[in-house]
Amino acid sequence: MDQPLNFYQGWTEVPDAGAYDNAFKVHGSFLRHVALGEPFRWTLREGAKGVQLAEAGLRSDASAGSISIRSKSLTHNLGDVVD
Repeated sequence: MDQPLNFYQGWTEVPDAGAYDNAFKVHGSFLRHVALGEPFRWTLREGAKGVQLAEAGLRSDASAGSISIRSKSLTHNLGDVVD
């Protein structure tokens, strides 16, 4: 069956975004903190908050509306595990 639509007709070439940094080099910025015993900004708690925010976004999408979240509600059930 022939396709009457030319899907490529409306496409525009996207310019190259530039060079990406070496992933191993970027990962090395985390390892520097480990080696020097310095604190790392992105803690387990920060990661958990990101997951909870993503889950809230999915709930909002599923309900086709907005939902309310309070910053205190993020990571409330992690307790002292990540402190």
